[in-house]
Amino acid sequence: MVQGCKLDGRILGVDPGTLLMGFGIIDQFQNNLDHVVSGVIRVKKSNNVGSRLIELYDNLNQIISEWQPSEIAIESPFIPEQNSFGVTNKGSVKSAIAIGQAQGVALMCASRNEIPYYLYAPTKVKSLVTGFGRSTKGEIADMVGILLKMNNLKNSLDATDALAVAICHSSVKTAEAVFTQ
Repeated sequence: MVQGCKLDGRILGVDPGTLLMGFGIIDQFQNNLDHVVSGVIRVKKSNNVGSRLIELYDNLNQIISEWQPSEIAIESPFIPEQNSFGVTNKGSVKSAIAIGQAQGVALMCASRNEIPYYLYAPTKVKSLVTGFGRSTKGEIADMVGILLKMNNLKNSLDATDALAVAICHSSVKTAEAVFTQ
């Protein structure tokens, strides 16, 4: 907690996935960010998709209940492009659909808890956090560690991606506040 500063918001960032869903919560105090908690919700691959989505929903709802975020920032699925022959990688399409399903879970949690939510494309998150829209997961993790002043950030890449989504939203929110004054 930043001494003498008013809390501007607690942001839950979500990196959706149907097997691993990253989450990261930050507190925003004016231009300062504090890491609150982060981690990964893991579900069993052996469960059918419906059961996995229910498990993700229950776990994410528990996190929301415990940590009481004021806003939720969710990464949108990456939509694969077609090559010059009009063909899209089948694996990429399946992955985008699965991520979309997990994104739906996060949207339901936000709506059920009446928390405003915001969606961000992966390239926007990368651009706002690292300055480059095609950064690697490792580069994102490094910058998240720097921005949150966390030496030896030991989180999984799914958790650091979720923190990056929260940081992205914080940046957008700060910029909007500056331009509306």
